[in-house]
Amino acid sequence: MVSLDSAAWPDAASLSDAEVDALHLAHHDKPRDVLGCHRLKRDSREADSDLFVFRVWHQSVEKEWEAEEGDVQLLLEGLEPLKMQRRCAWLYEAVVRLPADWLPQADDAAQAPVGGVLRLPRYQVRIPQQERPLHDAF
Repeated sequence: MVSLDSAAWPDAASLSDAEVDALHLAHHDKPRDVLGCHRLKRDSREADSDLFVFRVWHQSVEKEWEAEEGDVQLLLEGLEPLKMQRRCAWLYEAVVRLPADWLPQADDAAQAPVGGVLRLPRYQVRIPQQERPLHDAF
């Protein structure tokens, strides 16, 4: 698992200005399609891994501290905390290389094992000055 520096992010990993504006104005048609965890693409450098983007949109990430100086961290089970990049007020992003099977190929119940449950991404976000992390914050 590797967190990529924003200079190494693939095209369109970060939201466009129009999408950010729509979120801020509460006019985005499908916020679920852009917030949370999403597979970006197969990582060409490593055949068994994919690139995932995590986008967090939550007022608590900037409530009581200076966002530019704070350290918003992405927490994935069993892995070291990863620093997220501030895109704008309330919006933080991280692009992470994870095993290709970390998230099912489609958000579809058919991907669940027989008798099992679809494994959805589980992550938390740690923000400064807050004791408990945010869960699936979007």
